[in-house]
Amino acid sequence: MNTKSIYRLSLIAAACLLAAAALSGCHDTIYKDISSEVQRIGGVNGNASSIVECGGHLYLAAGHKGHIYWREFARGHDGFSAWRKLSGPNTSYIMWLKRIDDNNFKALLTSNWTSYGGQMVPNDFSVSTYSLTSNSWSTPAATSESEMEEFFAAVRTAGNRDTANPRSYTINSDHKGINGVELASGKTENFAYIHSISCTSDYVLLGTDNGLWTVPVSDISKAGLQENRYAETGYANIKNSEVLLVYAVDEDVLYQNTTIYVCHAPAGTSAQYQKNGLYAIYRGGTKPNEWNQDGTSAGN
Repeated sequence: MNTKSIYRLSLIAAACLLAAAALSGCHDTIYKDISSEVQRIGGVNGNASSIVECGGHLYLAAGHKGHIYWREFARGHDGFSAWRKLSGPNTSYIMWLKRIDDNNFKALLTSNWTSYGGQMVPNDFSVSTYSLTSNSWSTPAATSESEMEEFFAAVRTAGNRDTANPRSYTINSDHKGINGVELASGKTENFAYIHSISCTSDYVLLGTDNGLWTVPVSDISKAGLQENRYAETGYANIKNSEVLLVYAVDEDVLYQNTTIYVCHAPAGTSAQYQKNGLYAIYRGGTKPNEWNQDGTSAGN
């Protein structure tokens, strides 16, 4: 194997540990084989790896072969089971999404899987751009390591969507803290690893290997960390699980005023696996301020 191939596999393996529930082998080496066979109970059929807002819609990559999901921008359109399928550019697995501008976003695709360090990780990447103007995908093109790093960096940072008050919160390279501050103390106290990050105007949200945690933007410290800060109904659905994606729709409002999405990945039995996937808490609509699985009207 040449140096470039080793570098690429190393990069993807690191990204696998970063946040990608869609990467087979991160939490289940047979995910690739069964992802199209298991229907989530009332939820998105696939693991959510990234969400972007573009043109008044939210777009969700679920590591699914051949399509992604979309819905109206959640502000003013709250409610469960409103996601719809959008056909992808081809039958590749759609791994990550990245916003380009108000009318375009791009997707990182893969069609092949390679064994690396005892895990199955994706290989042979390409990128395709979706245009909201033409409602069409560009022809997939080969991607570079630097372009892939842009996708992965988006999972590790938060605060740049708040254009009125731009901030920057970044997961440390060892995934044990943010902005250079160590926060992890092990699962017996809080968590051991940070997978993903988002923010609101008052809190930084951390998706970890032991549930969803928040820390005040004014006090980024171990003392400021708290789980289930507002004793939210349904929080037990995501407690103590691997939260591989967290996404606050509005970075410029208070935590209690914005929709929040997470992808959680409980390990264990088949029944637990079917609870894997996208969860949300909406502030309006049916079941406001309650954590539940989210998906399409068809339940997948």
